[in-house]
Amino acid sequence: MKLPIGRVHDLLRRFGYEVIPFPADRLLRRSPDVLLDVGANEGQFAQAFRQRGFEGRIVSFEPVPAVFERLTRAAEDDARWEVRNQALGADAGRLPIHVANYDASSSLLPPAARMGEVADFLSFQETAEVAVCRLDDVFDDVCRPGERVAMKVDTQGYESAVLAGAEGALGRIDAVQLELSFLPLYEGEPPAEVVMGWMRERGFVPAYVAPAFVEKPSRQWLQADVLFVRDKTGSAETGLAETS
Repeated sequence: MKLPIGRVHDLLRRFGYEVIPFPADRLLRRSPDVLLDVGANEGQFAQAFRQRGFEGRIVSFEPVPAVFERLTRAAEDDARWEVRNQALGADAGRLPIHVANYDASSSLLPPAARMGEVADFLSFQETAEVAVCRLDDVFDDVCRPGERVAMKVDTQGYESAVLAGAEGALGRIDAVQLELSFLPLYEGEPPAEVVMGWMRERGFVPAYVAPAFVEKPSRQWLQADVLFVRDKTGSAETGLAETS
């Protein structure tokens, strides 16, 4: 007999286990035509989208030159994957990025004291000047009229600046996945509830939340991936770490 998936998850919970779907799966359910991959690093998220059957266009933004080289190699055989050596932010220009020894943690914001307490394996020993643009300024270059657009933003505390430069574009974006912090790990990073309120004011509500960084041994959530969808009262799917 084959048990329903919900029943299997209930049984696992009784033994202290939880099944949390990969956030990309929930974003992929929105059936986008194009994915804006902001803070692409080496292209891991885009590759996960491809592995799950996504055949649409991908536009990845990654500002750190050395990391961008690896991203370029990852995308070179994919004709529907465009890569841009830029950060997104509130204003266009050039800014110093704080480069971490674990490059996925590099940020346009300096690390806060809390970072050293929860991630002592990280060091930020150099900066590099990178190009920054506003999504509002390039949206028509990377998205075509009528396309269903999804956006993932993982910029290590700089998410609110990315959003500030994308207020016009948000009206044409169907779903947004953000990495948010409950205890800010970078200086000037707003806490998750502030960003959630900002998104709600612009017509987006949380539809899925999954842990991204959990402190050991307390198991306290420090960061989470939050999927936002347009608020359609009574129809938006909601839930904290839903497993069905």
